[in-house]
Amino acid sequence: MVLDGIADLCSSPNDEAEALELVGTCMALAQEFHCPLFCVLHENPGSDIGKTRGHLGSELNRKAFANIRIEKDAETSISTIYGSEMRKRDIPREQGFCFGWSEEEEMHVFLARAGEIKTSVKEAKARIEAEGIFPLQTSVRYSEAVNAIMDALGCTKRTAERRMITYEGEGIIFKTTAGNYMRNE
Repeated sequence: MVLDGIADLCSSPNDEAEALELVGTCMALAQEFHCPLFCVLHENPGSDIGKTRGHLGSELNRKAFANIRIEKDAETSISTIYGSEMRKRDIPREQGFCFGWSEEEEMHVFLARAGEIKTSVKEAKARIEAEGIFPLQTSVRYSEAVNAIMDALGCTKRTAERRMITYEGEGIIFKTTAGNYMRNE
């Protein structure tokens, strides 16, 4: 059973007695009918740590077998589902499951694990950066490449050198036999 908006079943999620009674009733129903009960309760606005609303949220967190969180990235519209404060084992955010809307499927679909998405986003960002810095079919010396990165990104020499390592490690650029660097097509 899914209770989407369990806070609507009480007059105030901050009333301790009412919260205890509602959670007790929900637990009794789940036991009586031998079924899991999924309660949806929104977090406090601006909460980065997942603090749910009022005494009701605190009591549900304490009594729940698993606390599942869903976070939606405002830029990508990708939702990540992960678990914290779970009885058996947490599902860290980096290992969470990512879903997004598919125009082709006309529904939300599983995209990848959060760590995989983060890696692919990082690779895509590095590729876009490198495309703006390294013209195709043009080789440059290491020092020229570092200077170009510093100019393009407004970063320090050390950061630019780390970007060179990243670009080469990702196969975005390669070292020619003459010792210069070129962008892969």
